[in-house]
Amino acid sequence: MARVKAKGKWAKLVGAKERVEEIVADLVEHYETRTSVLEGKAMVVAMSRDICVSLFDEIIKLRPEWAGTKLTKDGKDIGWNHEDGAIRIVMTGTASDRPGLQDHVYSKGQKKRLAKRFKDAKDPLKLVIVRDMWLTGFDAPCCHTMYVDKPMAGHNLMQAIARVNRVFAGKEGGLVVDYIGIAAELKNALKTYTDAKGKGSPTLKAEKALEVLLEKLDVLRGLFHGFDYSKFEGTPTEVLALLPAAANHILGLGDKNEINGNFNGLRRDATATRRRMWRIHCARRWTARRS
Repeated sequence: MARVKAKGKWAKLVGAKERVEEIVADLVEHYETRTSVLEGKAMVVAMSRDICVSLFDEIIKLRPEWAGTKLTKDGKDIGWNHEDGAIRIVMTGTASDRPGLQDHVYSKGQKKRLAKRFKDAKDPLKLVIVRDMWLTGFDAPCCHTMYVDKPMAGHNLMQAIARVNRVFAGKEGGLVVDYIGIAAELKNALKTYTDAKGKGSPTLKAEKALEVLLEKLDVLRGLFHGFDYSKFEGTPTEVLALLPAAANHILGLGDKNEINGNFNGLRRDATATRRRMWRIHCARRWTARRS
């Protein structure tokens, strides 16, 4: 209980009007300067839903042209339009939320539409504000900057900053701007990943193993961004036809972005895999005929 109260007091300090105004002024200036030389999108991570709304309100005061329009029903505003605007908040919400929060609560379908817009480099949606959503398992390679104003640590921190580290044309790397003081936590998280060297506890908790697995899957999704691998779970013939194209896609990334070394043997592996899968396919057909 004491921890919850302390966190609530801290959130009030972090969300203080003067502080929010100062952060937003710096954020807007930094983002516009950065995108003047490197086109891309950005994500803002806030400590609470109320702070998310405060950041949004302050940003559109400085840049009203980013706001877009509001949806209406029976002559009343019911929230910000998910189909326009350069900035939106993506967060959870309920019908009991105060009006200021409800303006930013979207249905599942609307959130999917916002995700699609944010992933599209050509869409005018350039800035999203989140608290917890989209910090894991969400890929938008055109996002190159993350503004962090929320305490994070360990796997959660590593997962979050990975959002801006996806391969994208013209993007040499992602940038994390720290407004809350996560430098020490980031150093510790990186130390955990780099200094283990196979030593330490002989077992790994299932939840930790899952987080690592999801992180690796995020990396793979980033590498295969723009490549249709939906038939990977199809018939053996469809899978066989997919493998050469997948290998060429990865090898093509190596030519453009110096992603090499790890994939030098991919073409040979793909050929070997095709042969193994063809033998499995033939065996299945033979078994089916015998039965």
